[in-house]
Amino acid sequence: MSRPAYGGQAVIEGVLMRGQRTVALACRRPDGGIYRYREIVSSPLQRSRLARLPLLRGVVVLGESLLYGTRMVWAISFLPDIRRVFAYHGAEHMTIHAFEHDVPLDPAHVELFPTAHPRCATAFLLLVVLVAAIVFAFMPRTDVVVDLVARLLLVLPVAAISYELLRLGAAHEGDPLVRVVVWPGLLLQAITTRRPDPSMIEVAIASLEEAVAGDREAAAA
Repeated sequence: MSRPAYGGQAVIEGVLMRGQRTVALACRRPDGGIYRYREIVSSPLQRSRLARLPLLRGVVVLGESLLYGTRMVWAISFLPDIRRVFAYHGAEHMTIHAFEHDVPLDPAHVELFPTAHPRCATAFLLLVVLVAAIVFAFMPRTDVVVDLVARLLLVLPVAAISYELLRLGAAHEGDPLVRVVVWPGLLLQAITTRRPDPSMIEVAIASLEEAVAGDREAAAA
């Protein structure tokens, strides 16, 4: 049986995880404990079949990622050491890898996985840029205003196509051709992720556990 897809991002001293019906946050407290928070997601992806259609769902995911990321990661500019955020980013990816490979969610097992993940939002944004560059290269030039409007109108379709390519890459990681497509995104994550310490992995695990528990409760309601 296939597992549901979970994703997330690093926040200040913690990790944000997104489930099917739940968004969860876990942060390291100053006293060393872990703060946990979760809320039910009100998403068009649950309410509307139209929003779940290929291409359209990529637009929805992009918008929601920006919304939740902005709400929870705004204070990042006050962080004195951005490398810690990159380490939590790595912890998020490693934990999702462990979950998807059905291994125990503890630091010892999670540490075995890489910090890069093919469904990373960083890879998504890079893929949007690459697809946009390819699409725009074949567009005829008329005048400045028309060209600008045409490219703005194509931003959402480009994001939608990029998201479908990202999902394809995550579902077929072993395929050599697919690996070529996702390789630039994985390479970029060498910059945006770092190897976390066990305490950071514990936070990522706590965040994922909250997202999974919230999904189960919402499904049973």
